Amino acid sequence: MTSEQKQTLKEFDRRQEKLEQQLKALLERRREYVNTNQLNEKVGVK
Repeated sequence: MTSEQKQTLKEFDRRQEKLEQQLKALLERRREYVNTNQLNEKVGVK
């Protein structure tokens, strides 16, 4: 593997890690949103 390929792979890994962190944050926000909606439905908030 050339140093250029290694650099490309390293960059890919960095981007993948960043995307995984963003996905984790979005899933957490969605979970909080769903929980809030369910709670609001139970207490009748519109």
